[in-house]
Amino acid sequence: MLEYDLLELAYMFRNVKVRVLRSINIPSTISRSPIVRGSEVTIPLWLALILEKSGYVEIPERIVAPSEISKNRFLQMQNRGQPVKLDDYFYSKARFSVEELEAQAKQQGDIVTMNTVEKMKSDVFDLFKARLDIMFKAIRLGGASSIDRSLTVEEKVLVQNIDAVVRDWMRKFIPFVHI
Repeated sequence: MLEYDLLELAYMFRNVKVRVLRSINIPSTISRSPIVRGSEVTIPLWLALILEKSGYVEIPERIVAPSEISKNRFLQMQNRGQPVKLDDYFYSKARFSVEELEAQAKQQGDIVTMNTVEKMKSDVFDLFKARLDIMFKAIRLGGASSIDRSLTVEEKVLVQNIDAVVRDWMRKFIPFVHI
């Protein structure tokens, strides 16, 4: 769906802090801050990834730590009635982290990292299922806006799409129920 592609694009355009390893001249239309060795600047993720690949910067918070995913899963399991607050682009960042760690583990033949990646995948899925139950309940009760502030950007789009499908279905098959 187009909305999901746009979410990925928005994720890539969000600003991230980077540590500058080597100075580089970047046009001011791309970065207002000078990118000077030893400094910390904020630039769009897409640019940070390019510069990191070339050895100019390091993105300290690029990967979601496996322990952070486990912690979020645990907190959500303890708090089943309301979604716990996650980063706005939690799923995009988690997917990126899993893909990166999995590629790294395969390249190095590291079974310990592969086991960590599998645990990350399982934790993200368990977290999503628990949060999806909450989202369904809120949609069913007509109060999706009550949980909106605790949802990630990705989840907000999902809730809007599910809500629209349910409303369309109801208009078609049970039009006598006013929503």
